[in-house]
Amino acid sequence: MKEKTRKIIEHFIKERHYFDWWSIGHLVFGMMVGLVLKLIGLPLTTSILASLCIFIFWEVIEPEIFEHIIKKKFKESRRNQIMDIIYGFIGFLAYWYLI
Repeated sequence: MKEKTRKIIEHFIKERHYFDWWSIGHLVFGMMVGLVLKLIGLPLTTSILASLCIFIFWEVIEPEIFEHIIKKKFKESRRNQIMDIIYGFIGFLAYWYLI
């Protein structure tokens, strides 16, 4: 059982579709978005919509920004982009409800 679990975890990390080191950055970014939206006093429903728009917008422009910075093609899989949005939203919810 341990070997099977280890292989599944390695697959998620190696393939970088579901988790990579940038996932932590998206989680923290989501927490920062939660902080800002809570500080300006937006209600939860509006904050959820605003945060999802921010996370989606970031995933659209992120490849262009990184291509400009690193001067070469930057490509993410759709699964990775979706997971980045989910990690951002988890960070947002964690901040909103836990802090």
